Amino acid sequence: MSKIYKNNGVKYWKDCFSDLKVLDTLHLDNILTRFKNTLYTFDNFKEDNGWFFIPIKRESDLDEVLELKRLHEKFNSKSVIFPDENGNPRRICFHTYGYSPYKRDYYRKGTLTMNSHQNWKDGMIRPGLNMSAESWKGVTKNIEKGILSDKFVYIEIPYDIILDYMVINHNGHEMKIPKQFVEEVEDTKNGWKNDDTVNELIDLYDKKYPDWNYDFPTFGYTSFVKYGLLMPTFYFGNKVFKNGTHRLYNACLSKSDIPLFINMPSQNPDPKFKRFVVDENEFIVYSVRLFRKINNEYSRLLMYINLNDRSLKFYLTTFDVYEVENGLIEDKEYIGESKF
Repeated sequence: MSKIYKNNGVKYWKDCFSDLKVLDTLHLDNILTRFKNTLYTFDNFKEDNGWFFIPIKRESDLDEVLELKRLHEKFNSKSVIFPDENGNPRRICFHTYGYSPYKRDYYRKGTLTMNSHQNWKDGMIRPGLNMSAESWKGVTKNIEKGILSDKFVYIEIPYDIILDYMVINHNGHEMKIPKQFVEEVEDTKNGWKNDDTVNELIDLYDKKYPDWNYDFPTFGYTSFVKYGLLMPTFYFGNKVFKNGTHRLYNACLSKSDIPLFINMPSQNPDPKFKRFVVDENEFIVYSVRLFRKINNEYSRLLMYINLNDRSLKFYLTTFDVYEVENGLIEDKEYIGESKF
């Protein structure tokens, strides 16, 4: 029997994406314009401070990749400062909705096991583009070659799927403890209104579950509850959830569906992308291994996007995605679908 997931909608903080309907198609420039316009809605966003919107490692890259140069000239400030040979471009990052009342000194130690990775920058706004300078150079080069498309489809994943099936984040940390923490706070009379009681609970969790909020920015979560989601996530190619899982999980905990821009197949895709095209109306994207274990292995989430019957179908699999041919993945577990 088919399980039909209800579309709950996305609670957006700003209105730069709220006009979109599931399965709308957009070009990259449209998406980037919306991302940039979101930043402009904040009074303390300063564009002319040398920071990059789209990061670029070397100025010479602009002569090598014309598509990168075009995007740079359209979206980056004229004041950007290119790094020296060993440096990295400074990317937009600014405080806007306050400073976290939940920080701890040991959250800044920089190890992978005894600190909280996201919490030291909690309360900051960044463009949300999720790619390094080298990655931007690579994808724009592939757009020029026709391997990648600059066209995307907008989808919304029901939050129930993530809460029910996602068990670790992209850094390998379990998500059940942050979920338990949120439920415990929100079951109290004052919820997030009393910082003292929340901090007392954080202290207890830090002692009992060291590293429990490595990828769970507590103050950032309260912004989802109070304001909503700032921007969707987008990925080039057909592999999703490679990063940004703190935003993904936070939105779901706040009972918002997950908005994504999914890269559509190009007209002449590389063979590794073509394998996931079922037909002219349907293609597949897959996640990294973050989901419920099957036979002792973390599984991937498969999403079949059908533009013709306007549906999203969801499966779990441990199948080797590098063996896929013509979209055929036999070893998969159906978990449900959404219709629009």
